[in-house]
Amino acid sequence: MNTEMVFEDELHSMRRLYRKNMAGVLVLSAGVLAISILFPDLGSLSKKASLIAKSIMIVLFLSVIPLLLSHLRKQLRLLPPETSLDRKMAVYRRQFYIKAAVLSLLCLMSMVVFLASGDPMILVLLLAGVMFLYFERPNRLKIRNDLKMDEEA
Repeated sequence: MNTEMVFEDELHSMRRLYRKNMAGVLVLSAGVLAISILFPDLGSLSKKASLIAKSIMIVLFLSVIPLLLSHLRKQLRLLPPETSLDRKMAVYRRQFYIKAAVLSLLCLMSMVVFLASGDPMILVLLLAGVMFLYFERPNRLKIRNDLKMDEEA
């Protein structure tokens, strides 16, 4: 199998997971918004508990997202230059799956905190998570740049 076919197969696999993941996050977000509209008194946290939950979510977002990006770069830097494309793509795919799962978990946690607190500012964090997930979608140019594939040719 030539390198371009390997690259396209891996890209297709990552895109398929990305679409499912993003669709799930968006559907759940719409469901949470619908629930909050239908049951406006659902949030039962006190103001103090709500503030603590919001603060925890902000700290998680501000610490986990940069950590995810730096971890991907570190894992790619650890690969020797002579590493095959199959191996590079396997590392990239694994790191992408981890990143997508963690971002989805952060979005899910934001939804839970929003439902529990009723604080609309949590929706800003949810929107940030969805936007970050969107901008981290796999595409040819991003993967080629991350793997420095054009420099090797």
